Order: sequence, then C-alpha cells, then structure tokens
Amino acid sequence: MEQTTTTDAPRLRLVREAAAHWVCVISRGDAHLAQQEGRLRLPASSEARARRLSAGDGVLLYSPREGNRSGPRVRRFTAVGRVRDDGAYQVDGDVHRSWCRDVDFEEIEGEAEAEPLIERLSFVRPGPGWGVVFRPGFVAVQADDFEVVRGCLVGG
Repeated sequence: MEQTTTTDAPRLRLVREAAAHWVCVISRGDAHLAQQEGRLRLPASSEARARRLSAGDGVLLYSPREGNRSGPRVRRFTAVGRVRDDGAYQVDGDVHRSWCRDVDFEEIEGEAEAEPLIERLSFVRPGPGWGVVFRPGFVAVQADDFEVVRGCLVGG
C-alpha cells in the first residue's frame, strides 16, 4: 500500500489585525535624540525586540533617568510615535551596534509624569515598587493604556 503526503493542508497564518502598542524604556537623553533623528535606537542585544515592531505600531518612550543608568531620576513618559515601516536595521559606524526603527514622533506639549497615571494604567500595579513593570525595557500595552499616556503627552 502506497502512502502519499499532501502539502495542500491548511497552514496556520498569524495575521495582525491591528497595530500593537509598546513602551520602550530609554533614558531621557536618548528619547530626545530619538525625537530629533526620527529613529528609535535599541541596544545591540535587542534585535528581536526591534523586529517585533511593525509599521503602524504605537511607541511610548518611558525614561526612568536622565542618562543610561545614571543621572537624576526622571520617571516620565518622554515621547510618543508610530513605527514608520517594517525594517529593523543597524547604522554603519555605530560603536554600540544599536538596532534601530524609524518612528514618526508626534509633537508633545510636555512630558508626562508616570506616577500620577499608574491608577489609570492596567499594566502597572499601584503601590510601592510600581516601576518594576518597566524593568524588562520593552513592554506590550493595551490600546487604552497607550491612549491615556498619549493624551497626556499631546494634550488631547
């Protein structure tokens, strides 16, 4: 008896029906640079994170400090934008070998302090240690949470 295999079987396809929303944790200095360049820089170890972002995804930048692991505490959302396209890349000559994504940042009225918002954000547990949620450096958030923070940044 002859066995046959068929390749016409239905295949599972992952389809994103809507844009995703992310919080990227970077210093305030790097957030300002990102806004100036229209480019989000993620650490060299973050290739997978850079590739998870898709065109149209919303990006909030949260800055715990002024500098990378140094400087005064900031604890503010410092920028908001949308990923421009589907290409993650590295810049020639970048000694840090950062992974980059082009982002269209919105004009903001000012930075938004995180602590007063935590009661309105579903991904943050209120109370002591509320900032631990940002430790991974890259957090998926719900559209409603994204819009709460976006509204505080752009004044809408």
